[in-house]
Amino acid sequence: MVSYLAANDSCRAAGQVAKKFDALLGDSNAHRIFQRAFLHGFDFVLEHTCFCAIPATLRSQYVRVVRSLLKPNGQLIALFFTHNKEGGPPFGVKPQEILNYFTPHFDRILFQPAKDSIARRKGEEHLAIFQANLS
Repeated sequence: MVSYLAANDSCRAAGQVAKKFDALLGDSNAHRIFQRAFLHGFDFVLEHTCFCAIPATLRSQYVRVVRSLLKPNGQLIALFFTHNKEGGPPFGVKPQEILNYFTPHFDRILFQPAKDSIARRKGEEHLAIFQANLS
């Protein structure tokens, strides 16, 4: 059976859900419920240009969270927005930086410039499939 979780603006949504659990259960540590429920629970995580919205100081944490969601050999399938514009979000990120963040925790199955980007992002997106490694 393939398991999945769909989330949009996940940080805000997860925080709101955790607050509701806190109110219902009187548990100030509702995040532990989510951790137990989702830890290594998914075959795939799909990302569409989320990484660029995360400040550089939090990107390592994001990679660890994604890895913790996946079952052994689970896959991250991602479309990364790899631009070099100042400011953000979206924050700039180079393809090599993405590899530097992910390859300690994932094996690279595919990492290449996206072929079918919309016109305004042509040449600024990379398609990736990373498989959770066992190390």
